[in-house]
Amino acid sequence: MVHSANGDGIDLDAVHNSKISGLTVRENGDSGIHFGSPRPIMPSTNNIVIGVTSINNGFRIGKSGFDLSWPNPDGAIYVNCVAIDNYRNYKMEATGGGGLYITLLLLIMVM
Repeated sequence: MVHSANGDGIDLDAVHNSKISGLTVRENGDSGIHFGSPRPIMPSTNNIVIGVTSINNGFRIGKSGFDLSWPNPDGAIYVNCVAIDNYRNYKMEATGGGGLYITLLLLIMVM
């Protein structure tokens, strides 16, 4: 369990081919799980998030339980993930890749 961080519970920048599974992220100030980008800008690609629960995150500055921000068009696929009572449950801003399409399809099925 990752809980009570002042910022993101888990912040992943320029991460490739990783698997995150079986975690609970709760009561973090910013996003529960955030795929972002360092400067200079470098995207994350081909990651999978499986069976993660995000609870009550993002209330410090209006963030999300699960966040896939630009520039991560194929940043992550979410499978069997649950978002409960976050400021915003999901925020998917990355565009342009098949990975995001699959991600959104899975999110709709989970919701």
